[in-house]
Amino acid sequence: MKNRINAAAVLLTLIILGSCATLPPERPAAEWFAVLPESSTFYLVLNFDTAEALFREVLIEAHLEEEAENSLFKRTSKVFGAVELKPGSTPVISLLALGRYPRLAVKLQLNLSKSWIKVSSPETYWQHSVENIQVAIPQKNVLLISTGAILTLLEGIKEPAPFFLPRGVKADLKLADALVYFPVLPGGGGAGKEAQLPDLPIREVWIFSRGEDEVHELTASFNLSEVKNARILEALFRLLLVMWLRETKVENLAARLQSVEVRVEEKMVRMTGLFFSTPELSRFFGALISPSSITAKR
Repeated sequence: MKNRINAAAVLLTLIILGSCATLPPERPAAEWFAVLPESSTFYLVLNFDTAEALFREVLIEAHLEEEAENSLFKRTSKVFGAVELKPGSTPVISLLALGRYPRLAVKLQLNLSKSWIKVSSPETYWQHSVENIQVAIPQKNVLLISTGAILTLLEGIKEPAPFFLPRGVKADLKLADALVYFPVLPGGGGAGKEAQLPDLPIREVWIFSRGEDEVHELTASFNLSEVKNARILEALFRLLLVMWLRETKVENLAARLQSVEVRVEEKMVRMTGLFFSTPELSRFFGALISPSSITAKR
């Protein structure tokens, strides 16, 4: 546990280096996703500009109270991330952070620190002397961080591979404070027993939140291969949702379910109207992307 917290602290320290006022470059989300490892199990986007309070709570849940109170949120605009799950191995985490990062100042701090070792071939990056973390700053205002895939990120930033992003994901990214996207559910085409979903050919899944005044709406979408499969999932979804909410021990379950709507839109099942407080949602996203939680489920 201590090593995981130390590693997270190192990641956050890297992100807050510098204080340049220049804004990060604007690109379509698919172009940033294309930089991340193609073998990733799921991808995520964190919009720091619209959800500062939510991500501060996530840090507090991770026992990183000091980092939650520093200037991280003033320097970071958005984070694109990816997690690759490998059976029997520690997940590989890759982050592409966009923010006000002065390139020369970050490089100087890394070179002067005894905790970082510079690697110059085949690409330039820095390896932490204790934690399995690598960092690179290939462009102004772009910071790359990984736990084993830094060379893939550096190659991707130069020549990003084509990345298909469903139209629905693109639309929801414009609304989302945080979004998690599974191109394929772990375990194959169906969801399998781990996710407690029926064995249906689910193509993509994405979950996003948007909030206002400490209340956040969670929306989930499931793309299926056929309309009949979407209707089967719709019929089962409320039962599965109740099971999940009971497992997470949320309060006022009956009242919370009253606002939930589950509907079929062509070959997609979409759930809207599930509301959480900031602390509740921070626990949800924290558990979803926590390396220890992911490893325990494998």
